[in-house]
Amino acid sequence: VDETVAGSSNEKTLAYRVRGKADLGELTGGALSGGLDGYYEFREAGFSALDGESLDDVQTFGASAYVDISDEARLRIALEGKRIGSNSDHLRAKAEFEAEVAENWTLLAGVAWTRFREPAKEHYNGDAVDIGARLTYKVDEDTSVYAFGQATVVRKGDRLRNDRIGIGAETRLTERLSVGGEVSYGTTGIGAALTLNYEKDADTSYYVG
Repeated sequence: VDETVAGSSNEKTLAYRVRGKADLGELTGGALSGGLDGYYEFREAGFSALDGESLDDVQTFGASAYVDISDEARLRIALEGKRIGSNSDHLRAKAEFEAEVAENWTLLAGVAWTRFREPAKEHYNGDAVDIGARLTYKVDEDTSVYAFGQATVVRKGDRLRNDRIGIGAETRLTERLSVGGEVSYGTTGIGAALTLNYEKDADTSYYVG
C-alpha cells in the first residue's frame, strides 16, 4: 500500500496493487504446461504518480493464462480493464494461438473483443470484435521479419473499423536491448512505428516508441 500527498488538494490519498502468478504444471500435477497471472490496482482520486494526478478513482485489472499444447504450439487468453470514476470503462479480452508451421516460420492468429465507454470521445463508445494474424520469419538468432493483417468483424455503438495490413522487422542489438520497425496501411491511413525495447529481466521490460 502506497500513500502520497496529492499536489492540488494537499490531502493524503491511497493506492495499492496486488499481483499473483502460478505455474499450471504445479497446479495440475504435470498434466498441463503453462502459467497463470493476475493483478489489480486501485488509485484513489487525487493520487499523484509519474503519469499524473488522478482526478477520479482509477481501477486497473487483468488476468492471463497460457497453455503449451506441444513443443511448437501455445494457446493464450487474457482479459484486462481500466475503470475511471463512473463514466469511463475500457475492457479487452483476447485469445491467441501461436505455432511453428515450418522451420523458422511462426504463425500467430487471434481474436479480440473490446468495449469502450467514454462519452467525451466521438467514435470511441461501444463494442468491437477484431480478428488478425501475423506470419514471422526468423532470419537468425537476433533478427526476424513479419507480415500481419487484421479486420473488424463486429461493431456496436459508434466504434470505427480497425482494418490494417503491414510489415515489420525486429533485431536484437545486445543481450537486453532490441529495436523494431513497422509500416502499415488501414482504416485510419498509413502508419509507421519505431520502438526501442530494454529487457530488465524475464518479467520486466521498458520500451520507447
